[in-house]
Amino acid sequence: MAKRGKFDLLIKLAEDRLDAAALRMKQAQQAQQQAESTLQQVDAFVADYQQRVLGMAQRGLGIDQWKDARLFLAKLDDAKVQQQNELERCLQRFLLEKQAWLAQRKQLKSYQVLQERETLRLAQRQQKTEQKQMDEFAARISGENKD
Repeated sequence: MAKRGKFDLLIKLAEDRLDAAALRMKQAQQAQQQAESTLQQVDAFVADYQQRVLGMAQRGLGIDQWKDARLFLAKLDDAKVQQQNELERCLQRFLLEKQAWLAQRKQLKSYQVLQERETLRLAQRQQKTEQKQMDEFAARISGENKD
């Protein structure tokens, strides 16, 4: 059975937290991309509707039709503003999740560095112990040969 390092549990927990943070960041990024796509669709619809209203105006619009078109364009503008706000909210969430992911990655790396240092320290201690045993063994053999 392999000897476990004293940082193994911390590393495992940090890896789990990093994976969870990565998932949240991915979900936030997907929400941001969806909000961008929706905003593009709203923009395209507004541009298309403006062109249709312009075409209808060139053919002649009644006052009621003109009022209805202006009201609808105002509602479309409101929808566009709301979607821009949603996009900004999604972008902020993504940036927060990315910061959280970076912090988790940094913590994991610090635990890994500590584990590597501990492994090196233990290897050096083992090497010193083995060297001491070899020296003692060599001294005994040397002492036995003099007798």
